[in-house]
Amino acid sequence: MRMAEGKSHKSDVYSDDYELALDLLREMVQLAIKKAGGVESKKGKKWKFRSVPHEQFGKTLDDVYMSFLRWGAKSDEIDDKTAHSSEVGEDDTSGEGVGGTEENFEEETAVWINVSKSFRRLESYAGWMEDSSEDLMAKGPMTADSVRKAWEMWKMKISYDSQKRLVWWFDFEAIDLKECKHISPEDSLRLFVWLSHLIMFDENAQKNG
Repeated sequence: MRMAEGKSHKSDVYSDDYELALDLLREMVQLAIKKAGGVESKKGKKWKFRSVPHEQFGKTLDDVYMSFLRWGAKSDEIDDKTAHSSEVGEDDTSGEGVGGTEENFEEETAVWINVSKSFRRLESYAGWMEDSSEDLMAKGPMTADSVRKAWEMWKMKISYDSQKRLVWWFDFEAIDLKECKHISPEDSLRLFVWLSHLIMFDENAQKNG
């Protein structure tokens, strides 16, 4: 994923409400699908999210969207306390621009959600998952059981620090590098992607990092 997706643009669409932000993000996705010529088109098939393992975690696509919105939310995102919060324009398939008026939010607003930035990151994610789908889906759905052997080999750990932030780490002293050679690159990739989604859906990780 390119670093550009993490930048804020002057014309970005913002919201101070997650439900509204979710509606706006859904609308941006639908506009992107329309522009691409549908989900069966070469450019549109990424929006099928066919290799995304959300169902293995009991999640929906809305949960995927919400994780990106939480990533795009910051309490100090807009310095001038002015944000775009109306409907997405018909031609806005890049996550930029807004077809309406501006609203001045109160300074005490707890959260600013940059929906456009969340969309750009979501689009980049969807493209990477589609480009990697052959390797990710070669052995069926990514489940806990399917990545367990690689997980045990790589000795990965997940814990929380004193501020309830999620920490993903390796116990390097416990890793048997000779044994790891028996794990295929595809199996290691599936493990890393599965763990990334485990973290993506973790409530503490979403709220605290």
